[in-house]
Amino acid sequence: MVKCSAPPTLKYIAFDKDNITIYKGEGSVNLVAFYPYGIATKKVSIEDTAYHKITNAGDLPTGLEIYYSIENATALQKVELLKDDESICSLSFSNLVPLSENDKYICIDTRKHLIEGLDKDFNKTGNLYNKFISSGDFFSLPIGVYYINSNAPFLKTEFSSLYY
Repeated sequence: MVKCSAPPTLKYIAFDKDNITIYKGEGSVNLVAFYPYGIATKKVSIEDTAYHKITNAGDLPTGLEIYYSIENATALQKVELLKDDESICSLSFSNLVPLSENDKYICIDTRKHLIEGLDKDFNKTGNLYNKFISSGDFFSLPIGVYYINSNAPFLKTEFSSLYY
């Protein structure tokens, strides 16, 4: 996204030709880009599965959001990223329990490094589940084709591909 950093400057001369006004001249516009990458629309994959193929077709690694129902999340022990059946990175959990009755889902957000509680409409409740991480680290989705493997079925994944 870009915004004008100063008003545009225009220098022109008007000409009349065949009862049509033509403007000739030059101008400049100064723009500021606050985020230097192009972003593809958020890609959403909805599946109730524990093993899922995911492709980042962008130019840069990107953050990933993985959604679980709270019932499946309580059984969650490990989420890992696989390439050619080899584990690239993983995140392990111990005894995840709901922090509130309002939490119907959790979202593992690898970009923000947060595990957030969500209500029935997928709105954030303010409850954080990071304290249930027993080992591993949050990971970005590298460029290419990968698989997400989990011992509990997840509802959906979301990510945005980044481009130069």
